[in-house]
Amino acid sequence: MRGPEGVDIDASVDVVRDALLQPVAGPALPDHVVPGDRVVIAQAGNLPGGQVLSDAIYRAILQSLQAGGVSPDDIQLVIARPTIQSDDPSLTDDSSCTTNQPFPVNVFDPLNDGETAYLLANESGEPLHLARSLVDADVVLAVGSFGYDASLSGRSPEGELWPSFARQNRRQALVTSLLQNRRQALRHWRDEAEQITAQLGVLASLHLVAGNNQTLAGAAFGFPAASVTQARLL
Repeated sequence: MRGPEGVDIDASVDVVRDALLQPVAGPALPDHVVPGDRVVIAQAGNLPGGQVLSDAIYRAILQSLQAGGVSPDDIQLVIARPTIQSDDPSLTDDSSCTTNQPFPVNVFDPLNDGETAYLLANESGEPLHLARSLVDADVVLAVGSFGYDASLSGRSPEGELWPSFARQNRRQALVTSLLQNRRQALRHWRDEAEQITAQLGVLASLHLVAGNNQTLAGAAFGFPAASVTQARLL
């Protein structure tokens, strides 16, 4: 199935920059931060296109953060590998790439419990852990690809913080539950994802929509729920 038409690299920078400065809900990205904030850009899964497009996207993000007074020394990019492997050719694996940006890039290891920290307990009282770098940050900017998965009859969990930045047992639990009872698993995932986002205090979320031939078709930025709704319309 063909996706929407995308734009070239230069236009992609404009698309992302415009989204960051004209959010669908909430303040523009520069207004989310103040000088001295420790900012973590949390990339959940793979982004549209290849390395060149990823670098272009992060250039636009960096410009917006600097406009808010944040130094590159206080920015860190943390990448979580996909929870569910996708065969979508518009999404390429970024986890082994070193971006050409003036801030450190780290790949989250869900198998290393030491990289996570307790965040909250679920309704059953079970502890939920998230990447420590996100828990310790002053500001978390969530970045991910918005996707519709026909096999799930709707929005895919890929591109979202939870369980991308969870321990491996939680990531695997989602995959297993999807195989057993898809609708129930998705409802449970949405509930937990909303709790995680609220507890973490994430107010800035950038959803990217992949276009044909490894391009970017659109971007939606704002409060998490609003950016998801807008991305669905792009």
